Amino acid sequence: MKINYFIPILTVFISFGVYAQPKYIKEAQKSFNQEDYFVAVEKCSDAYKKLGAKKSQSKLKAEMGFLIAESYRHIEQYVLANDWYGKLIELGYDKTNPEIYYRKGEMLRMMKECDRALKYFKEYKKIVPKDTRVDISIKSCNDARKFKKNRKRYVIKNVSGLNKRQMDMAPMIGSAKKNVMYFASTRKGSTGDDVDPITGESYMDLWKSILDKKGNWGEPMSVDKKNVVNTDQNEGTVCFDERYKKMLFTRCPNAEKQYLGCDIWIASYSKKKWVKPQKLNLKTSDTISVGHPCYIKGETKYDFKLIFASDRDGGFGGRDLWLAEVKYDKKKKQWLVEKITNMGANVNTKSNELFPTLGSNNELFFASDGHVGLGGLDIFMIEKTEGKNEWTSEPLNMGLPINSQNNDYALCDIDGVTGYFTSERKSSNGEFSADIYQYKLPPNLFSLTVTVREYGTNKRIEDADVNLICSSDSKNFAAVKTNKTGKVNWEKMPNGDRVILQDKEYQISTVKEGYSSMKSRDITTVGKKKSQKFNIDLYLLPEKEIKLTEVQYVRNQWNFIHDSTCMSLDSLTQTYNMLKDFPRVKIKIFSHTDARGSDEKNRTLSENRARKYYTELIKMGIDPRRIIPQGKGETQPRVWYDPQLKQTVTLDEAYINQFKSSDPVRYEYLHQLNRRTTAKVIDKNWNKKTAPPAPSNEENKYFDKYLDY
Repeated sequence: MKINYFIPILTVFISFGVYAQPKYIKEAQKSFNQEDYFVAVEKCSDAYKKLGAKKSQSKLKAEMGFLIAESYRHIEQYVLANDWYGKLIELGYDKTNPEIYYRKGEMLRMMKECDRALKYFKEYKKIVPKDTRVDISIKSCNDARKFKKNRKRYVIKNVSGLNKRQMDMAPMIGSAKKNVMYFASTRKGSTGDDVDPITGESYMDLWKSILDKKGNWGEPMSVDKKNVVNTDQNEGTVCFDERYKKMLFTRCPNAEKQYLGCDIWIASYSKKKWVKPQKLNLKTSDTISVGHPCYIKGETKYDFKLIFASDRDGGFGGRDLWLAEVKYDKKKKQWLVEKITNMGANVNTKSNELFPTLGSNNELFFASDGHVGLGGLDIFMIEKTEGKNEWTSEPLNMGLPINSQNNDYALCDIDGVTGYFTSERKSSNGEFSADIYQYKLPPNLFSLTVTVREYGTNKRIEDADVNLICSSDSKNFAAVKTNKTGKVNWEKMPNGDRVILQDKEYQISTVKEGYSSMKSRDITTVGKKKSQKFNIDLYLLPEKEIKLTEVQYVRNQWNFIHDSTCMSLDSLTQTYNMLKDFPRVKIKIFSHTDARGSDEKNRTLSENRARKYYTELIKMGIDPRRIIPQGKGETQPRVWYDPQLKQTVTLDEAYINQFKSSDPVRYEYLHQLNRRTTAKVIDKNWNKKTAPPAPSNEENKYFDKYLDY
C-alpha cells in the first residue's frame, strides 16, 4: 500500500436505493465514499454479516460485498479482492454490475494468472464491447510471454537500508553530489499521531538519507520536524530545481479535509533548511487533485516548466500528465502559473498516468495502468524530441525486471545505467509493500576473436602478429601471435579487466614476414545495446604468384565473357576488392594462353588480354601506378595436381596432347586450365605520396591500347 493519495478513485456508481437503511449500512457507505478503505473493509464486512441470508436483503448484501471487494482492491489486497469479486458473480451481482468481470480479471492479472484473467476480460468485452480498457488488458495478457522473453538486463535489489514495513516510495536525488536521497514514507516517526483511515498507517512525510563513503544509505531522517514541509497531512513525491535550491512536493489533505484534492507546493532552501512553502495555483476547483511534480529548467532562474499529474477537466480520463509554465512575480513575491497544456494522447490514456520524472538524457519516465503492461502501474519511457521540451513518440515499457505484475512507479534515473524506483512487488517478508528498489544496468560484455587467413586459399596462418588499437583513446595493446588454428582471442587482460569496452572504437591489423598486410579492420561498441562476440577475419597476401578468380575471353579475342558460363566481371570485382583491402601492394598481372597457335600470336593475345584486365581495373578506380600488365603467352604452363593420377603435373603441350584422341573432353579441360590470369606482389610498401606521378589515360601505354593481332 499504497498510492491512493494520488490516484483518482474509479469506483463504479452504486444505487443504494431510497428506502430506509440501517445505521450500520450508512456508516459503511460513508467510510467507503470518504475513501477510508482500511476502515471500510471492517464496517462493510460487519454490515454484510448482519444482513444475513434473507432474500429481501440480497441486493443490499451484494452491494456491501462489492464495497468490500473495492476496498480490498484499493488497499491492494488482491487475493482477497479477487475472492470477493468471485462471490459477487456467484450471487448474480454481475447482471447488475458487469464491471465485476473486469475487476476480477485485473486482480487475477496482478496475481500473475493471465490465462484465468483472459476468461473474465473476454466475458466483460461481450457485455461492454466499447470499453477500450479491456482491450489493453487483453493485449497485456497476450503480451506477457513477450515481456518474459525480452527481459532486460537490469539487476534490481531492494534497498533494505531505506525501507521499513510501512510504505516507502518516490525516491529522488536531492543534491548535486547525488549523495542525498529524498523519499516519502508512512513509517513511525512521521508528523502527527493519527492513523490514516485509507491505509491504516501513519500519514505520509518526506524523509531523507545520506550516502556514506562505503556507498550505503544512512538511517533516514525527517526532512523537517517544525511543520514547515511535513505536517499532519500527507506529503510526498518531491523534485528539485537544477541547483537544489527549490523543492516541489505534493501535499494531500488528512481525513478532516478529504473533500479537498491534493496540491503541489514549492519551498526554498535557506540556511540549511527548507522555508516558505507556497502552494502553486494549478487547480480550477478545490476538489481537483494535482501532484507528482517534475521540474524542467527554464530560461532564467525566474521561470520553469512543470510536468504534473491531475484529474482536471479536459483530460483523457483518470489522471493525466500536464505541462505548466511557471514564472516568478517579483512584485507579488510568488510563483504564478501562466499556462497549462495536456501532454497528449501518446502519453495519456483513459486510465492513469502518474509519477513523471526526467532522466539523465531528458527522457520522460512515468507510470501508467492504461498502456499495455505487466499489471497495475508500469513504468514507461519516452525519449525527448530533439531541440524541444516535447515527448511525442510512443512510450516504451521498461519491461521486466523493473516492471512487475504489481504497481511499479516513480523512477529516479541517475546516469542512464543506475537509479531507483518504487515497487509493490512481493518483498522478502512475503508482503506486497511499497519499497524503494535500486536498478543497475550491468555493462555489456564484449570479446574479440581474430582469424588470420591467406588470401586466395583461405588457409589459416600460424604465428602472425595481430595488433589491436583502441582508436577512441589511442591505446595500443601488445601484439599477440596467432595459434595453430590461426586465431587470437581477446576477452580479459591478466588483471581481469575487459579488453573490449563499451562505447569505444578499435582497429585490428596483422603482419607476417613473407606476406603483405591488408588494411586494418574496425569494430565499434558505441551505441551497442547488447553484449557481443566479435569474430573478424584478416587476410595476408602471400608474396608469390596468386591465381586470380577465373575470367574468360572470347576465343582469339580479349573481350570478356560475362554470361551464365562465366561471370568474368564479377571476378574482376574480386580483384578490385583485393587491391582495396591491400592498399600498399603493387602487383603484376600475368595473362596466360594455352599452347595452341604460334608462340608470337599467343604472346600478343595474352598481352592484349592483360591490358584489357588492367584497363577495366583502372576504370573501376584503381591507381594505374599499382598495376603492371604482362602477357606470358604459352611460356609458363600451369603446374596442377591431377586428382586421377594423385600427383602434381606440368600442363605442357606434350602432357595435354596425349588426351587429344583418347579423351577429348579432358583434352579441352586441360587447355582451359592453362588459359588463366595470375598476379604477383612486386612491392608491399607502395606509397601513393612517394610514387611517381600517374600518367594520364592518353599517356598511359597500357590503358585501352592493344597490339596488332
